[in-house]
Amino acid sequence: MFGVIDFEQTSHQDYRWSIGFRNSHDKSMSAGVCAGARVMVCDNMAFSGELSFRKRHIPRNGFLHYIQQTFISLPEQLENLQTNLERLKIQGLSEDKARLIVFEAAENSIITSSEILPIWSEFTEPQHEEFREPTKFNLLMAFTENAKRYHSNTKAESVYRRLGKLFAI
Repeated sequence: MFGVIDFEQTSHQDYRWSIGFRNSHDKSMSAGVCAGARVMVCDNMAFSGELSFRKRHIPRNGFLHYIQQTFISLPEQLENLQTNLERLKIQGLSEDKARLIVFEAAENSIITSSEILPIWSEFTEPQHEEFREPTKFNLLMAFTENAKRYHSNTKAESVYRRLGKLFAI
């Protein structure tokens, strides 16, 4: 079973919260729940979000309790994520600092060197008008736009997770 629940929100238009889940009755994969502004749940085993957990199917693994605790803490965690995304929206970014972040992403193997120019191009001339202002959020959106081209969902999951650390979200 694979699923995603998207929540409609009126307070911001750049993203919306989603919760993803997966499970299998035959116990061929770990059960999991993920949540965040960008959630990926796919039958090729890609499973990611800003917050996620997976639990193996073993006796007394406390999975239901873990889900309950996750949903209790979820509002606070999503509020922290929203605060961080809003912070990125107001943090202006010089071209030099933006170049440094893109280079640091390549240097830390978050992206490949061949992705530097497409990301830079998307940042300086974005496809979406609302991402024209030079902010850290809009640079993150340039990385995200580039990641849409990945053929491997595993790579996209890894990049999203590591970009969160790079942008301190």
